[in-house]
Amino acid sequence: MLNQAQIEKKAAEVLETAGIHRAPVDVERIASKLGAQIEFEKADDEISGALFRLAIPVIGVNSTHPLNRQRFTIAHEIAHLVLHNDSAHTDYRNVVSSQATDPKEIEANKFAAAILMPEYLIRKSVAKRTKPLDESAIRRLSVVYRVSAQAMALRLTNLGIAVDMSS
Repeated sequence: MLNQAQIEKKAAEVLETAGIHRAPVDVERIASKLGAQIEFEKADDEISGALFRLAIPVIGVNSTHPLNRQRFTIAHEIAHLVLHNDSAHTDYRNVVSSQATDPKEIEANKFAAAILMPEYLIRKSVAKRTKPLDESAIRRLSVVYRVSAQAMALRLTNLGIAVDMSS
């Protein structure tokens, strides 16, 4: 299992290879640079996405999910493509998956966060802040990075950036 520093480094390499240097991160461009095709299809709500390693990798995304969720799903499947050698993989949204006990799922979630909210861009975005980020500031950042406010708050916390969710 990769540690956080290794995941951050690999995500930074993927971003650099794709020529991405600003938010919001174009996950479809990353997939394309990696030779993957993205297919958007309607699916049951509990299915977020899938990765199929065919002649070319295919990332399946549930088109009925909100756009921010779709972006996370693409980044998550890119993680499986880059980090894991599974022949096929389907991601379900249910009680078990939300507990994140599978090491590969934990890595894929961390990698997705590192891709969508790159550490160097986040630190640049909050560099002039002198006090903890409140809910309003987190919401504004989440709009810029096209992620959920919950994902942004978690990423900030994991990066050791002070947040204040009490307001």
